[in-house]
Amino acid sequence: MAFAWIAVLFLALLLQHAPFISWKLSSDSPAIPQSIDPWEVQARLNTTPSEYKSSTRDYGMVYFCHGENWGPPCFKYRPELNYTCSALGSELSGHVGSVFLEPGIICRLSTLTSNDRCAPMKIFAWPETESGWPDLFQRRVPGGDGFLGYVTTHFTCARCTSCIRDP
Repeated sequence: MAFAWIAVLFLALLLQHAPFISWKLSSDSPAIPQSIDPWEVQARLNTTPSEYKSSTRDYGMVYFCHGENWGPPCFKYRPELNYTCSALGSELSGHVGSVFLEPGIICRLSTLTSNDRCAPMKIFAWPETESGWPDLFQRRVPGGDGFLGYVTTHFTCARCTSCIRDP
């Protein structure tokens, strides 16, 4: 178990401190936002799909809300899990107050560069964020200017076999 955490931390550090790594924006199969009630997002915090509403949840889902503390509107995305650069919808682009993801994936809040490359800013993975991040307008961009909630326009995700809760 310790090795799994070391591997996740190493990957997180590598991706956090490697801003030169960027992915080309893909239009092959974009993540499509689906509206979801903010109260439902809040009910999913600190639980896994097997613990709460397993019939309506899937591993690998990401939830974004426009307002901090899960303020509406909120959307769920089922992204490609190969670090495809996915654009947030117009309701969220440049205005993300809260974010939460299901177990089994590791994601990065990103922005788009002038040459249409997805530039990662902040990595997030479950279980470190099993309570979600309700305060993105208060969180500074690591090593940069601004706040995550105002500069996030895209995101990337991949499978994470080591992103599990300790028993």
